[in-house]
Amino acid sequence: MSQTLKSVLKIPGSFGLPYLGEARQLFSQQELFYWHHFQQYNSEFKTRILGRNLICLVGTEANELVLKDQGKMFSSAMGWSFLKSFLGEGLLLEDGKEHQVTRKLLNSAFNHQQVPTYFEKLKKWVEDYIFRYWEGRSIDLFPELRKLNLLLLCQLLIGEQPEEEIELICQNFLSLITGIRTIIRLNIPGSKFGKAQQSSLLLRNKFQAIIQQRRLNKFNYSQQDILDCLLNLPTGSGKDLSDVEISNHLLHFLFAGYQTTGKLVGWSLFELNNHRGWLKKLEQEQLTIMGQNSLEINHLKNFTCLKYVLKEIERLYPPTYTIFRGVVNDFEYRGYLIPKGWYVVVSPLLTHRLNHLYTDPHQFDPNRFSPSRQEDKKHPFALIGFGGGTHQCLGSELALMKAKIILSTILRNYQWIIECNFSGHSPIFPTNKAEKMMKAKFQTLP
Repeated sequence: MSQTLKSVLKIPGSFGLPYLGEARQLFSQQELFYWHHFQQYNSEFKTRILGRNLICLVGTEANELVLKDQGKMFSSAMGWSFLKSFLGEGLLLEDGKEHQVTRKLLNSAFNHQQVPTYFEKLKKWVEDYIFRYWEGRSIDLFPELRKLNLLLLCQLLIGEQPEEEIELICQNFLSLITGIRTIIRLNIPGSKFGKAQQSSLLLRNKFQAIIQQRRLNKFNYSQQDILDCLLNLPTGSGKDLSDVEISNHLLHFLFAGYQTTGKLVGWSLFELNNHRGWLKKLEQEQLTIMGQNSLEINHLKNFTCLKYVLKEIERLYPPTYTIFRGVVNDFEYRGYLIPKGWYVVVSPLLTHRLNHLYTDPHQFDPNRFSPSRQEDKKHPFALIGFGGGTHQCLGSELALMKAKIILSTILRNYQWIIECNFSGHSPIFPTNKAEKMMKAKFQTLP
């Protein structure tokens, strides 16, 4: 390693207050925090959040360096360690060989052969839910989409359960998410953090009870769900998962997937509401491919325009705007020495707005993914809404299938109006705050 490397402390940025650092600004500004720092300091900047020294590295070079690493320099377990008390051990909190083995085991529930088997159930649940709860009503769009997605996930994970059981799981999970996002992390009864810890325990106990019951009645169970895959791992997998391990993995799956599909669908509806030309393209595509027939899984791969729209939504509104890793060995980056014990952040949000990768990067332009342009192909790590490298989202195919089913159902059967008091990506705004203000009304097509 070069002897002339500059200290990490020379990297532009601010540590803010003792211990807290810039946590208050991050929690209040969300995406804007990283955007403002990027505008002020450029593609490398430091900060401190709740006692953690972080360096944010922006661009495809940094994405590839960090995301392709298999735990030799960067640790996902260390980067996401604050989740451990909520989720327990699981794929997100593993590195190296351990992560490779676990990912191979879990892949049986998410591979190209298995995901299509979920299609018919998903289609039925989506159509029933929209008809029962959205048709003819004004709804809070994103809370409703998250609720729908949680219902879909729960039933995919553990099979169809009584409605009150699924509702209880969803309530406890949302309590857990609230605790993860709180700045005051003291396990005090009645606090958001304390309630989240209690909800985590209740969820894991609930999952373990379902697992034990399923083991007792495995020969009388006919539904094929993700739990079924984990209880019946392929011959030669080399390992059986314990009840505790499966329970933790189910909770990790909920955490990883609860927001992804809702964001893809919600922001698609928002952008299509503002870009009627693209709405007409998608409606015509549905009619051309399906006619008056019902949706079948073979239709999904032919929705080319819809694929472009979903990629553009992934680019503009990535499911997660930052990806964290802990530094486990000193490394060099652009003349700086980054020491062990620091944390590295790479950002899908900031990468996706780089104008040397994307033409007019703040504009909604799905055609940028057409064969004649393929702007996301300029670099393997130019589009990382689902992560990339060794920890790329295991459930991305499932998330996209859910999004296509929901959007196809809406496009063929409903017209909608989005009510909100902001104009969209101008160029960056806190999407979580915007999502709380957005309402939608769905009416059946004449």
